[in-house]
Parts: sequence; C-alpha cells; structure tokens
Amino acid sequence: MTVWATREGYRPAMVDARANAPVEVVFKVLDQGCTGTVVIEGRDVALPATVRLPPRPPGTLRYVCGMGMYAGFINFS
Repeated sequence: MTVWATREGYRPAMVDARANAPVEVVFKVLDQGCTGTVVIEGRDVALPATVRLPPRPPGTLRYVCGMGMYAGFINFS
C-alpha cells in the first residue's frame, strides 16, 4: 500500500490491510513538512521509505508524524 505525506497529514489517513499477513507500507512525500518523518511501532522513519510490518492480528495500528500532530491508521482485518 502507498501512503502520501503532505503538509496537511497522511493520505489516505486510513488504509486497510489483511490481518495475519506481512504488510509493506510505502511512504512517499508529496510536500515537505513535519510529516517527512513518521513514528510507527516505536520507530522513527525518515521519508520516503518502505516499512515492512510482520503479521498482525485484527485491529488498528496508529502512526504519527515526528511532532505528533498528524496521524494515520492501518486497519488490519
């Protein structure tokens, strides 16, 4: 899945992924701003980047920009 970092947040702000399967999230930068860094699963990641997540049970994973102002969600189902 691809998520774009913009000055106004992450687009799309909510993405769906299959539970119990590895997931690859490609973060791309549309505009420079504080969304140029994402904190996901306790890791600070400078964008652009590809983040590989291990299989997860059903539920929601929240990620935020480096300043904690903008959030996005991955819904595992």
